Amino acid sequence: MTGAAADAFGGLPSVPTKIPAKAVLNDLQVPVLVVVAGRSRVHQVKRVAQRALRFPQVRVEIVDGASHYGLPMTHADQVAALILQDGQR
Repeated sequence: MTGAAADAFGGLPSVPTKIPAKAVLNDLQVPVLVVVAGRSRVHQVKRVAQRALRFPQVRVEIVDGASHYGLPMTHADQVAALILQDGQR
């Protein structure tokens, strides 16, 4: 499904996501894993990582070589391993 969507809509601009208020993010009580595509043209990778790390429960992983839309498919094993590893902390 992701591949079909990327093929069909990959050339369109992305829709910005509303970022939750800092108070909401500061109150998180569970570990949060942020996985960012290292070659993303949707996000400023370093900026996303720096902003995410301001919050207490966040761990950031940058997947080098991955694009934003390709990340779930082209690096599926790596993303799955990160999620499983994060679930053990």
